[in-house]
Amino acid sequence: MNKFIGFAAASLMALLCVTGCGSGKENNSSSVKVSVEAVNNKTLDELHRMYQGTWEVSVVFVDNHDGIKFDIDRYKFNEDGTGLFIPQNSKREDVSWSVTPEGDLQVIYKDQGDKTVEFEYVGGNLVSSVKEDRGIVETHLAKSADINSSPDTNK
Repeated sequence: MNKFIGFAAASLMALLCVTGCGSGKENNSSSVKVSVEAVNNKTLDELHRMYQGTWEVSVVFVDNHDGIKFDIDRYKFNEDGTGLFIPQNSKREDVSWSVTPEGDLQVIYKDQGDKTVEFEYVGGNLVSSVKEDRGIVETHLAKSADINSSPDTNK
């Protein structure tokens, strides 16, 4: 047993020496770039069921600035891939939706010439990022109560 512990300790020390020995150069961390890739472990069927239901706009960022005044628009995604887009201050619009092979939610706005917007599932929200005249508009949707209830205006 002592031989095994000695061998394990020697191996660990050798590994630490190898990994600890570098070129001795000082690293400048100001040039380090970090990126995050979301990995989803749900099947497309699970995502399809998860996206069904009513969602409403919870926050909008324009060029990374929050606090932007926005309408509480709502979406209703039905099981069969049909749905509604319900802007707060205008008429309802038919949409269709599907889950992309990457697991994102793709929404097609019928009344807008089949305009397509993709939403990524991030931290419980659906998030889209669209370039508009006013800048990059990032819209977050949160799951909400049934479509027939009134929007939560306390947000």
